[in-house]
Amino acid sequence: YTGSPISNKQFSLYDVPGASRSVRNGGKPYVVEVTTVRDIDGDGRVDVEDMAGQFKNGENSSRELRDDGDFRSKESVAYLKLADIVVTNPPFSLFREYVAQLMEYGKKFAIIGNINAITYKEFFPYILLDQVWIGPNIHSGDRKFNAPNDYPLKAAGCEVDADGKKFIKVKAFAGLLIWT
Repeated sequence: YTGSPISNKQFSLYDVPGASRSVRNGGKPYVVEVTTVRDIDGDGRVDVEDMAGQFKNGENSSRELRDDGDFRSKESVAYLKLADIVVTNPPFSLFREYVAQLMEYGKKFAIIGNINAITYKEFFPYILLDQVWIGPNIHSGDRKFNAPNDYPLKAAGCEVDADGKKFIKVKAFAGLLIWT
């Protein structure tokens, strides 16, 4: 998903210099390097306009990856080693493998995902050892996330609203946090 709702706005990653417009349609993956986060317009907050400005003026950058973007590739691991904090929603089917990689490299991370992941036999020991904390859960039912118009709705938890916007529902949504 290439858009990110921030303050009721969407900041399209296609507006980031160096990002291919074909990413969503099977194009090359890219890396976005954010090294500066500041209030450009002086309104007392950092928002989507500030971030867009930092990309346009070259304070932050992006480029296409040489590899396929798989988190296990040499190029992706090299970027992981440079990261201070990883914020992600990893593929549920690869959750265990992805968390094991983050732990192997001693990374601080925040994962947005299904709360059921804490029951995995590979993951639960991190909770028992006080290496992972469960962040704020959403207790008010399913969460709906807007999907791009060309995104195929194949799962049972999908819908289209009266305005034709596509949504994907996620049950038992939570934040999982680690600070090693």
